[in-house]
Amino acid sequence: MGYHVSDANSYLVITGGGIEDIKIVKKAWVWPWQKHSRISISPFDFEITLQAMTIEKLQFSLPAVFTIGPDDHIDALCKYAKILTGRIATAPRKEATATGRGHVQDIVKGIIEGETRVIVSGMTMEEIFKERQVFKTKVIEN
Repeated sequence: MGYHVSDANSYLVITGGGIEDIKIVKKAWVWPWQKHSRISISPFDFEITLQAMTIEKLQFSLPAVFTIGPDDHIDALCKYAKILTGRIATAPRKEATATGRGHVQDIVKGIIEGETRVIVSGMTMEEIFKERQVFKTKVIEN
């Protein structure tokens, strides 16, 4: 039991007795029948090199860097917390340990690769290079 306060760039995720699903807060009393973990909402970068094929059947390598992070809204934070703390382990102080960003990064990487391949497959090589801003907008929107 104790009073816990999160850092400026993080939240507490509390589960257990008296909480129906999960509770996302900046500070709270955590009772002995509850578990808690901290999730960071700091954006993070990751690089991918995507092998794609254009509508003209030209294969090329597309290096990209993405910066991602959760929205600072309660619904988005709940989804992020459930993904990030998917495998909760019991620590000596009844504190849950997060699985880390690697799990989230794998999920996001799979989504981005799939969507980017779909977009690229409908474009010509000339469109990709001449209309970079349009290509970037399509990737972000999808």
